[in-house]
Amino acid sequence: GGDEGVASAGGSLVSSLLPGDTLAKFLAEDISEQSMTSPDKSTTFMFADDPQMVLSLEEYNESQRISCTTVLWMVLCPACIGNPLRDSARRKELLRSILTFTMVTIAIQSLLLFLMLVIAGFDDYTDNVAWGPTKETLITWGALNADKVMHCAELWRIFSALWLNAGIFQLLMNAFFLLRIGLFVEYKWRWIRYAAIYTISGVGGGLLSMILQPNSTSVSSTSAVCGIIAAYMCEVIFTWYKTEGVQRIITLTVCITFLVAAIIFGFVSPYMDNTSTIGGVGLGFLLGVYYSLIESDFPPNVKLHVPNTILVIITIYFVAGVTVFYVLVQVATRLTC
Repeated sequence: GGDEGVASAGGSLVSSLLPGDTLAKFLAEDISEQSMTSPDKSTTFMFADDPQMVLSLEEYNESQRISCTTVLWMVLCPACIGNPLRDSARRKELLRSILTFTMVTIAIQSLLLFLMLVIAGFDDYTDNVAWGPTKETLITWGALNADKVMHCAELWRIFSALWLNAGIFQLLMNAFFLLRIGLFVEYKWRWIRYAAIYTISGVGGGLLSMILQPNSTSVSSTSAVCGIIAAYMCEVIFTWYKTEGVQRIITLTVCITFLVAAIIFGFVSPYMDNTSTIGGVGLGFLLGVYYSLIESDFPPNVKLHVPNTILVIITIYFVAGVTVFYVLVQVATRLTC
């Protein structure tokens, strides 16, 4: 059921962005291709391991009637390949996805932002265009601040910043991508690889931000998501010849659109900086190359030496970054510990 689940999820990624007759035509072609490659002419869901969640081709065709509600669900969350409100199998699929790292990440970020806004309220929109709390509130709740990290030894901020958002707009942007592609990518990679890329990219982006912008306060959730995007784009490039043409184009379009949106936010929001985004993208791409090479058909010597070289580069990045931060970066002392 795994290959069919990936194909179904990939089909939903494409179909959710195609309007009207084109959507129905693509969906029909996608189902036809799956039926040709599946011995029992059946398809299944992304996280399905229950035989009752496997549908025959006729049942799948019937359940995929195109409606405004169906398209809306496809756009918001491809884990639900259709409308979970009228299909019990899809409701099981949605419930199963709740236990993923992606959904837990969204829940934690949403809860933290909700508590910050309830307790401290909103900052003036001219000071925080992301429509969120004040700078002081973000620092209190664990935002990345070089002064606190260097002079107060609050190293935990490098990790806590991964779960914070500067405001509602940033949370919606991150959550949309995580629902739109994150669930599908986590299914392909499994949660351990997904969580490792998310964490390493976010921490590495935050480290670069403290080095290049030591007097700013920022959150690293978007840089972590950008790392996932970069790693996924790298995988798409490595498996270019295995992927259907339209799906390649739309997947890359969605990913590039998010990166552009993140860069724009970095210019207009004082708590999202592009240095963190660049660091997250760079590390995510390196990790994407690492995993793609390991699983590729390249010669054994390439699969052995290049991934090991990438691990060395990432290690040097963090060691050199920490050294530069504590030895060369001048951080003004403005806050009390």
